[in-house]
Amino acid sequence: MSKKLLLIYGKSGSGKTYLCKVLNLKLVISHTTRPRRGHEIDGEHYYFITEDIYRKIPQENKIAEVLYNGYKYFTVIGELVKKNVYIAEPSGIINTQKYIKEHGYDFDITVIQIQCNIFKRIYRMIQRGDGVINSIKRALLDIKHFKEIDHHFTIRT
Repeated sequence: MSKKLLLIYGKSGSGKTYLCKVLNLKLVISHTTRPRRGHEIDGEHYYFITEDIYRKIPQENKIAEVLYNGYKYFTVIGELVKKNVYIAEPSGIINTQKYIKEHGYDFDITVIQIQCNIFKRIYRMIQRGDGVINSIKRALLDIKHFKEIDHHFTIRT
């Protein structure tokens, strides 16, 4: 029997993590080289790692690796096997599907897109402590780099 795996994507501040918390879903925890935000907990929100640690992890172990806003994000297969839900950028979703197929893992994948208007997203980012200027920059960066991919469902927040 295939393992169920939800792959969720959406622009910054769209409500991806909030939705998963409300539904009490077990999230895959990604690794990142970006600094921890004030409210974030290492091992709960992300595994925060240094560039030195990043370089020590074999490239073939990094799944869905993306460079976003100058920082690296990725996960490892052990996380996908243990948990049911992975939040990633569109390229991370595509790379995860490719990795699973190439390595013969038996996952039943559902892709969900979360949508939200830009003003609400900026407000949410400010509320979580990202700062006004950084929130606006991230929203504009999403416009430039975010692409829609094939998905099964769209949820609007």
